[in-house]
Amino acid sequence: MRVMEWLERAWGWVREFFRRDLRLVDIHADEVPEQIARGELLRMIDVGEPWAVAMNCPCGCGEIVELSLSKVSKPHWTLRLEQGKPTLSPSVWRNVGCRSHYWVRRGQVHWVP
Repeated sequence: MRVMEWLERAWGWVREFFRRDLRLVDIHADEVPEQIARGELLRMIDVGEPWAVAMNCPCGCGEIVELSLSKVSKPHWTLRLEQGKPTLSPSVWRNVGCRSHYWVRRGQVHWVP
């Protein structure tokens, strides 16, 4: 069991070493782009209203994660700026692909164990 604990701790150190703050970038579009620059959280705006955010999955799987900001959608997320950095709620829990589960708080990804 100690080996597994050590591996989990080591993986956490590696993730922390490569962690970069996400920066919020507004784009006016009605579709998510096919490519997103590393470290960007795109706020998609159409007809003057934000409707979604999109980013590369922080696990490195290569997938783009699109989250609805529309209150009529289920599920939907809330985006707010804290000290100029993006915070999303609730957490992001992918139910397909890599199945990552994480929070975005003040521009940083915090993994849920």
